[in-house]
Amino acid sequence: MNTVLKTNRSGTKQVLFLDSQNNYRSRFAEEYFNSYAIRYGLKLIASSRGVSRQLEGEERSITNYTLDELKKRGLYPLQGHRNAKLLKQAELANYDYIIAMDAEEMQPQMQKYYPGLSSDIIYWNVKNSKEANPSKELEKLTQLLDNMLV
Repeated sequence: MNTVLKTNRSGTKQVLFLDSQNNYRSRFAEEYFNSYAIRYGLKLIASSRGVSRQLEGEERSITNYTLDELKKRGLYPLQGHRNAKLLKQAELANYDYIIAMDAEEMQPQMQKYYPGLSSDIIYWNVKNSKEANPSKELEKLTQLLDNMLV
């Protein structure tokens, strides 16, 4: 699915990337997106969150694999030091776009923990590393992000 950011509203657009754990796909998307936006002076900023309740009270950082993949692309994380963050209901109003990494994985969690929001979410098809080849999935994610940012 191609996601096009509408630019008819003034000000910086806020994008939120979601996955379960917030240490792999959504973090890659956040760092890639923000690096591109800064490099080209775009009025865009991304954040990322996880929705799995396993994140509560747990300190989980971005994966080394994700850091390596960003570096292969010449990108150095702006927020690489921070731990994974759990999505809070109160912060949802801050975002112009909410993108979940995988519909099959994320829709049930979104309906359970954030009822009523599911229809406002853009769902992509980027599988987690346990289900698919991580390299291929990050390449797919890179293509989606590039299409979005062009």
